Amino acid sequence: MKLKERQVPEVFCDADGRGVVAWLPHFNPERVVETWLVSFEQPITGLRLDQPHRSKVRGHALDRWLSRIDPRDIECRADHEDEEVGTWFRFRALDMGVMGSMHVDEGIAGDQLLHVLDRDESWGFSFSARSAGRMHPERDEHGEPFDVYESLDIIEAGPTPTPADRMAYVVRIAGKSPKWMTRMDGLEPDRLMRNVGVVPASAAWPGRRGWG
Repeated sequence: MKLKERQVPEVFCDADGRGVVAWLPHFNPERVVETWLVSFEQPITGLRLDQPHRSKVRGHALDRWLSRIDPRDIECRADHEDEEVGTWFRFRALDMGVMGSMHVDEGIAGDQLLHVLDRDESWGFSFSARSAGRMHPERDEHGEPFDVYESLDIIEAGPTPTPADRMAYVVRIAGKSPKWMTRMDGLEPDRLMRNVGVVPASAAWPGRRGWG
């Protein structure tokens, strides 16, 4: 659901220019999902023109985008194809990547999405973006090529059962860690997260006060 500027004009940028937040008129904290969205400086194999494509995003690549956007204008689609499932209202660049906060739509579909994100560790997030004109190729230690993006504009982002980036995982739902972090055989959260290929949220995620 897109919101008209005349209805909700409030958009605020962080003082350092690396974060932005927008006000939502109908806000239910029980429907907020906080997630990693983009990893910096890590080669990731995604898709471009339906073909596997390896790329890496520089730590400054989204600074220009963050300084110009209204988060609510970024489409939020499930698996890049379905109807929009929520509204983005917060993005913030940190040392390891970009994190985002979305408000999941009311209704049966939204309830189902919250349920699966809370319980299924295989789900994460993915984004679609266009290059803002600065990109160059590099090779990894095995000689395999990948593209390095110096500037990107994200145009759509949302949940997916097959995230290309295993770091793009859900950190909080309604202010709490998702149930998948603790339900598997009673594993402690940090061990479980290592098992699925990610680091503990506390390593880089700001506290609630840090979100402002």
